[in-house]
Formats: sequence, structure tokens, C-alpha cells
Amino acid sequence: MTQSPFSGGRFRRAIRFFVVGRAAQAIATLIVTLMALRLLDPVGYGVYMILWGLVELGSPLTSLGLLPAVQRFLPELAERGTPQRLRRFVAQLLVVRISLILVGALAVVLAWPHLSAWMGSADTRPSVAWLGAGMLTCVLVSRFSAEMLECLLEQRYAQTARALLPFLRGVGFLALWASGHASLLTLLSVDLLAAISAMTLGEVWLAKSVRAQRPDGEFQVSRQELVQFVWHMSGAQLLNAVSSVGTLRLVVARLLGVEVAGQFSFLQQLITIANRYLPSVMLANMVRPMLIARHSAGRVDEVARGFGLLWKSNVALVWPGVPLMLLAGDSIIHLASGGRVRDAGMAMALMVVGLAARGQHQIVNMALQVFRYTGLVRAESLLSLLGPALLFAFAGQGLVGMALGVCIGLLLRGAVSLALLQRQQFRILLDWPGAARLMAALLLATVAAYGVQYRFGPWFAAAALLLLYGLGAWLSRPLHAQEFSLIERAAGRRARWLAGRARG
Repeated sequence: MTQSPFSGGRFRRAIRFFVVGRAAQAIATLIVTLMALRLLDPVGYGVYMILWGLVELGSPLTSLGLLPAVQRFLPELAERGTPQRLRRFVAQLLVVRISLILVGALAVVLAWPHLSAWMGSADTRPSVAWLGAGMLTCVLVSRFSAEMLECLLEQRYAQTARALLPFLRGVGFLALWASGHASLLTLLSVDLLAAISAMTLGEVWLAKSVRAQRPDGEFQVSRQELVQFVWHMSGAQLLNAVSSVGTLRLVVARLLGVEVAGQFSFLQQLITIANRYLPSVMLANMVRPMLIARHSAGRVDEVARGFGLLWKSNVALVWPGVPLMLLAGDSIIHLASGGRVRDAGMAMALMVVGLAARGQHQIVNMALQVFRYTGLVRAESLLSLLGPALLFAFAGQGLVGMALGVCIGLLLRGAVSLALLQRQQFRILLDWPGAARLMAALLLATVAAYGVQYRFGPWFAAAALLLLYGLGAWLSRPLHAQEFSLIERAAGRRARWLAGRARG
């Protein structure tokens, strides 16, 4: 093998496709989310979002540790294995995963009449269930292929496959809007056709990419090691399913009705879109193979510092959303929803706090997998049981109560998981002084923005907050010199503009 598939040069080339693809996916996903809300009546939209919630619920339930196993071992096989072992590993896990997805799709078809009645919805049509099951199958298979492509740093194919689904959905929704034939069934039909297209291309590109790999080592994943890893991670994923996006939507529908569940799902979907573009998620499948390679080579300090950089990046990007929602959340959500969701600023602020905790947990979870503390992953996943219980506890507070329950559950889990990791031999190097500089800049910007709101209103206050925070974050120099060194090695000359912002 003449060049590592996870070399710095290949990483920099992958960044271009990654950035363009993720930007396209973000725009298309947001447009599709806003269009769906406007094309359906409140009850129909609630059912539609619950079906998409079942897709999200199906992700951990049909993975059972297989996806984390791919993320952990596929990079090593691609770098230090043999072509035959690599292809066999991919083929075996793909067959098992697709089989589990088909079982999950059948469960949706069989359970839909009872589930719909439990939520208080009268829509028990078999056609809705079959379309939802088909959508679940194709979307999850497509995502699994994209995850494998990302593990191989094939960002050109992975990001195209990911962006294709929301783009085709958007085109289909525009056609339905223009023709006046929008309904729950037609939207689901468009989703299914788009998912079939994305799945087909993803499988073709995955097969091509795997055949192109030429590892020349002797590394192999022992059956005992793989089974132990999958066993620990499957337990964690089953527990995570209890507090997944889909489960929470079902509980809200049961407690407050399908229409309120639609409003909750809209806020939740905005948070989900934001979560996908956090550094801890957006860069995970690019950074994880690099960190695994560094950890295998014994460069543990680099790995720990890399996780710390992801953590601080999340802090810098997420926490400004809390005062932003408190200042202008009602106006922002009212505009985004076309007037369907009102007075949701406080609920959205609480969900942003939950997003910050969720981002921290995602980084810790990735570190536990890279450091092979999978037993701890399963142990801390027990806290996911709090999610639905907290929703029941705050049901009397309406939409704000649902957001508060989600927020508390995520905060507790994020704090406990970080404490567990930091007690181990391998841990994350957290730059607390740098994070404190960011939070001080945010506090000053928030105080000034409240003064602007009093005089000029929420929109000017939001603009002032973001402008002042951005200026304060730049002047406070929150970046550590060793973190800049990592960025420079990954991005090359593109990182030079940050050189003066790093402190020793």
C-alpha cells in the first residue's frame, strides 16, 4: 500500500467534497422540513413526522451494535488488513444489517393499527403503514452505505448519497405543491421514491469503493473481539432507542395528541438538523478514522486533544443559540413554521440546552468507542431510560414541559458520561480556560443584546447578539496552540488565518 487511506493529504482532499455536500444537504433538508409543514394539515403533519420518527427509532433498533462496529473496525481493515478480509467484513455486516432492517419494516406494518390507536390517531390505513415501512427500509440501508463510505473517507460518494435524498424530496414536494395534490400518501410516496434512488446509488458506490481498496497488512478482526464489541454496543443502542427521536414523538402524541406532537416534532426536527451540523456529528466520520489510526499508532495525546477540540467547537457554536431563542425565538419559530407554531421561544431555548448536552455526549461516546471502553457505553446508556419518564413528569406543562423533560434528561446523561470517561486512563483533554473565554464573550454579548431588544425589538437583538459574540470570540483567543497544530495538520494552508488566534 503506497499511501494510507487516512493520510493528511487524502483527508484534505475529502474536506472539499464534505463541505459542499453537507452544505447542500443542510439547505435541502431545511427546505423540505418547512415545505412539509405547509403542505399538510396539522394532524396529517403530526402523523407524517411520527412515521419519520419511526425511521429514527428504527436506526438503533436495527443496528444492534453493527454500525459502531463498522465505524470502529472498517478504517483499520482498510489500512492494515487484506482486500479479502475487508470485502468479507463489509459484505457480512451489510447482509446482517439489511436483514434486521427488513424485520423492523415488517414490525411497522403489523404494529401500525395498534400504534395509531394508542396515539389517538384515526389514520390506520394499511397504505400509510406500507409506505412508511418501505421508506424506513430504503432510508436506513442508504444511511448504512453512506456511513461505510465515510469510514473509507470516500466523501465524494458519501455526501452525494446523503444530499440526494432531501434534494429529491424537495423536488417532489414542489411538484405536489404546484399540482395541488399534496396529501399524506403523496408525500410518503415521494419520500419512498427518493429513498430508493439514494439507496441504489449508495450501494453501487460502496461496492466500487471497497473494490478499490488495496490494504497490504495482516490485521484482522477476531470473532471474539467483534462479538464483544457488538454485544456492548447493541445493549447501548437498544437503551438509546428508549429516548430516541421517534420514541419521544410517540410519547408526546400519547400525552398531548397528534397535533401537539406535530408541533413538538417540528421543533425537534430543527434541533435534529442543527445537531447534524455540529462538529461532533458533522466531522465524526471524517475524524474518527484518523483518530483510530493515531490511537493504534500510540499517539494518544493527539487523540485526546482532538476530542477536546471537537468539544470546544460544540461549545462555541451551540450555546449562543440559547440567548438567541430567548431574545427572538417566538418570532423566529413563528416565521419558520408559517404561523403554525406560536410562543415556542422558551421551549426552543430549552431544546438548544439539550442540544449542547447531546453534542457533549456524542463526543464522549465516540471517545469511549475509540478507546474501547465499550462496557462504559452500555452502562451510561441506562440513563436514556430517563427520557420518556421525564416527559410523563412534565406533561402538565404542555410543549414547554416536553422540552424541559428532554433538556434535563440530556444534561444528566452528558454530565455522567463525561465524568465516567475522565476517570479512565485515556480521556479527553478539555481546555477549560478556552471554553471560559467563549462563555464570557457570550455573556457580554447577551447583556448588550437585551439592551438592543428593549429599544429596537427581537430581530435587531438577534443580529446584535451574533455580531457581538462573533467579535468577542475572535478577540478572546479561545484556541490553544496545540489545538491549532492539529487544525493546521488537517487543513494545511487554509488554517493560517487562525495562527494569530492561538494562545500558548
